[in-house]
Amino acid sequence: MTTSPTERAAESFAAELARWRAQRGLSKKQLATRMGFDPSYVSHIEGRRHRPTEDFARRAEHVLGAGGAIWRCFQEYDELRHARGGPAGGHREPPVPEQWLPPGAGLVVERETAQLSYVSGSYRCTIRRALYNAGTEPVTRYLVRIAVDRYPHDPEQSNRHHRAHPLTFAELNLRAHCGEAAPVGRPDVREPMDWRAKQDRDAFKEVWLHFENAQGRFPLYPAQRTTIEYSYTVGPEKWGQWFQRAVRLPTRQLTVRLDFPDALDPLVWGVETSLSAEEMPLRTPVRYERDGDRARFEWSTEEPPLNARFRLEWRFRSGPSIAVPAQRRPDDGPRAEAGGCTGVVGPGADTSGTTRDAGSGGEARTPAEDLRSGPGGRPAQQAGDPRPGPGARAGEPVDDAGSSPEAEAGEPGGIRTALGVAGSDGPRPGGAADRPDRTRGSELMRRAGIVQHGVGSADSGRSAALLRQPARTFQLPQDADLAREVVARLHDTLDRLERLHVFGKGIGLAAPQIGLPWAAAVVRPPQRTLPAVVLLNPRVMHASTECDEQYEGCLSFFDERGLVPRPLRLDVEHAREDGTRVVSTFERALARLVGHEVDHLEGRLYVDRMAPGTPLVPAATYGGTGQPWQY
Repeated sequence: MTTSPTERAAESFAAELARWRAQRGLSKKQLATRMGFDPSYVSHIEGRRHRPTEDFARRAEHVLGAGGAIWRCFQEYDELRHARGGPAGGHREPPVPEQWLPPGAGLVVERETAQLSYVSGSYRCTIRRALYNAGTEPVTRYLVRIAVDRYPHDPEQSNRHHRAHPLTFAELNLRAHCGEAAPVGRPDVREPMDWRAKQDRDAFKEVWLHFENAQGRFPLYPAQRTTIEYSYTVGPEKWGQWFQRAVRLPTRQLTVRLDFPDALDPLVWGVETSLSAEEMPLRTPVRYERDGDRARFEWSTEEPPLNARFRLEWRFRSGPSIAVPAQRRPDDGPRAEAGGCTGVVGPGADTSGTTRDAGSGGEARTPAEDLRSGPGGRPAQQAGDPRPGPGARAGEPVDDAGSSPEAEAGEPGGIRTALGVAGSDGPRPGGAADRPDRTRGSELMRRAGIVQHGVGSADSGRSAALLRQPARTFQLPQDADLAREVVARLHDTLDRLERLHVFGKGIGLAAPQIGLPWAAAVVRPPQRTLPAVVLLNPRVMHASTECDEQYEGCLSFFDERGLVPRPLRLDVEHAREDGTRVVSTFERALARLVGHEVDHLEGRLYVDRMAPGTPLVPAATYGGTGQPWQY
């Protein structure tokens, strides 16, 4: 019995799907669940009872990480199907966005153009987005975030400045419209959009743009497209010398433009970060064009990954200047802006220092004597060693997953403290009578063997440098013994901490936090009936567009807590000791814990994800101790 080329192509697709599913160790039901399909659908595709759709192929390619193999099989099938299915030039369904859309995806940004102009002594930011509703419900509002950071390399000075000179809605003069702009010379037929404030802080605003105005409503229905444009103004006394874009929705094209007076002789450069990569220079150059008395700069990218951030920075080499503080220290992480509409910029900013290479952090890796690179190596100080290590002080405000305040000293040779990382219900009962101790929580954590972010002795400085460097990946299965040893030390340290304290929100620990430069972390979920999550060489494959903000704390930055936005779902690829790789999905609290530890392995601290202007809360006044995260 002969089969047609189209049928053979469908069979090839089904076979390739089954091969990659088996390679990833997933059942048909598990794969269908991760793709957002009915549990029986994958079985129907592999059994040739159903033909694959474009949406199915894109999701399968993404979830299985097939390197394009599944997608190429679908393209071959699709071309043959349409060649056979009708006359040349026949109707085809409109193309879906090139980027894979997670189940339940809503808005897609097909094009974004963000322009920052310096005119008449003020900055005007204009954001234009072409939107497509890929969801199943009408869209009636759109969230935008506006943040300023006058001194981005000195958070404490910036916080003081913005407390004294808060950003106001009145000065922003926010304007928003929906619809395509009319050609020059014709009346503007766009609909004005009403807006309502959601958050109003000194240096950070969140605003809902509503698809309505006094004359009526104009929702964006499923499968419809529209364009929105909003703009706002801020004076130079409240802006820093950078303009950042964050990709928080699936986006096909992003363009960033700067428009400055040419007389100021601007010098512009750019950097980018993502969930899986440390800060690095933009992969393509920023284009420059002189237009009369204006200097125009432009940078574009196609298909930017979700949660990536792209930042243009500059300094003016002539003209009036506004004094700015010295460059940030090498261990200062990039300040994350709070949303896709942040623009922070300032004239006369002499940044003098250039961007950092990925993972360099301006500091050397921990030397070989701190941890040998081969199996069986020993750190200078064992994880969980109760003896006080080299002196270290808490570093700059940085927050991590968890909670809480008061610290208490226990019997000699140990500590009892409200550790409160990733949740705490208070010290464990029993034992010797505790007595008050004014020792800082970060110092107590250091005594427990946890590396603290900050500057201390030479030895502690080398260990703290690990917190700002990407961890070394294991070469598995060759390094299986080393990986087991590192994971065992992480468990030992967690056991010690849990004997001292109850962690109600769960707890996580990454190898750099105990002075080991390897890409390993252990997370213990809030539900202790669940097994611990062991992560070797992890990387985030996909993060949901839906996020929430919760307070976090960190074992390595213990004296403050901070409000941190994170995705509600993460798909993380990680290795087993035998070298095979698996993809695990984490949601809500566990996604927050896992994301926090993956950040550690990439040299980030949670303060890097906080919105500019968001204050840190001293542990002594934080009121969430022992309370679970709310969802």
